[in-house]
Amino acid sequence: MFINTKGKNKWVFSQEFLDFMEYLTNTTDEVAEKTESCRIKRIHEQVKRIRLSEKMGVKYMQLWEEKAYIREEGYEEGYDEGYEEGIGQGITQGIERGIVQGIKQGIEQGVARGQSEGDEKRLIKIVCKKLGKGKTLQEIADAVEEGLGLIEKICLAAQEEAPEYNCDKIYARLHEWE
Repeated sequence: MFINTKGKNKWVFSQEFLDFMEYLTNTTDEVAEKTESCRIKRIHEQVKRIRLSEKMGVKYMQLWEEKAYIREEGYEEGYDEGYEEGIGQGITQGIERGIVQGIKQGIEQGVARGQSEGDEKRLIKIVCKKLGKGKTLQEIADAVEEGLGLIEKICLAAQEEAPEYNCDKIYARLHEWE
């Protein structure tokens, strides 16, 4: 059973129980004096007597040291076990994340490459249409707002495909030259 000393449903419990929860949270003379419960006041008197007793103080410190030592041993054992388990889980998770990240990067790169290829083929198509209309290299470069060097490369690759201008073949030819 767990009891929350800061619980919200106080109407369910007796006033003595609520006062005891407050006392556990804040074990002071003020809290003990405020309650009407004789039991809590007796408990508080015992707590004060134990706190003032040198013999009990020594026993308390010994018990505290023993618990601290046990806790430290448990911590070290838990740390070692956790470390080993963590390495195993880390390797597994690293592989899984690496695969997921690799797939994600592959998709992102594929999409970017597809967009780039699509943009390039669209430019080739526009350049070929302008060539078909008898436009000069400079007029085409100005119209599509691209550099003259790029337009010249596209036109050279397109020469062998004139007058049909197969954009896929022109694209492939451009990338053979790179």
